[in-house]
Amino acid sequence: MMENDDGVNLQGIRANKNVARDRMDYKHGEFNGKDGDEKSARESFWKKVNEQLRNGDISAEVAMKKWKSRFETKGFSENELEKVVQAIKTAYHYKNNIGSTRTLTDEDGEIYKIGKVGSKDREDILRYTFKGKVIQGGTGHPPTAFDNTLDSFLNIFKNNIQEIANDKFIGDVFGAQYKNLKPLKFIGRDRYNEIMGKDEGNYIADALENLGDGSTSNESEKEKKKNRNEERNRHRKFFTRASSEIINTDMRLTEKAIEKYYTTKPQLAAKIDLDKYIEQEI
Repeated sequence: MMENDDGVNLQGIRANKNVARDRMDYKHGEFNGKDGDEKSARESFWKKVNEQLRNGDISAEVAMKKWKSRFETKGFSENELEKVVQAIKTAYHYKNNIGSTRTLTDEDGEIYKIGKVGSKDREDILRYTFKGKVIQGGTGHPPTAFDNTLDSFLNIFKNNIQEIANDKFIGDVFGAQYKNLKPLKFIGRDRYNEIMGKDEGNYIADALENLGDGSTSNESEKEKKKNRNEERNRHRKFFTRASSEIINTDMRLTEKAIEKYYTTKPQLAAKIDLDKYIEQEI
């Protein structure tokens, strides 16, 4: 058993960051350890952290500071914080614009309609920015106790998005150099994956209507397919050119990196959704 194990587990989230990092060592759904006691100690530690988070013992600021220090090596190092802060500000921006029409304008002034802002936009952005990055930095899907703890962190971030997106909060937690960052553009995750997917089968047929390409009911199926592909390619080229301004670019990289943990069928890759594994909706 690990040294001072009982005392450390009682500390939970207040334990030293190195202790927390040691106890997140896992592989394919099970904690690593030299014996059953060590594995149980890691599980007990994360159960305690989760209990503290769920009981409301931890403020949003403390939760974010703990996340930042404990998961520094899993996507939250100093050179990655700019993207994290941009994601926070993007989640807050879209939380306040649910139902509005999403449009992007390219350098030639051409407008791209990309659907309406959805109620899950905020959740998707936070989930892939925080939980997705941690899973990406692990080995396989996480053990239940650790997985539940990540969800509880996410609940705090989601429920306090106005506070954590505030420039004072950003400065106090991440550093003054990140205070004035602006939100990025976010395309609905399903829509982005439909358009950027490599296979025709990944492109949902009714996306044509949502993209607003002006097709009519009189067109033949062959013409509709042609228009659909042209419209898809037009959007794909634009999304590629504007990749630095679209948060989906980074989210999709995370999604592709962890999708192998959730399916053994590569052909389903474009439809992988963390919701399939996360039981607790944030």
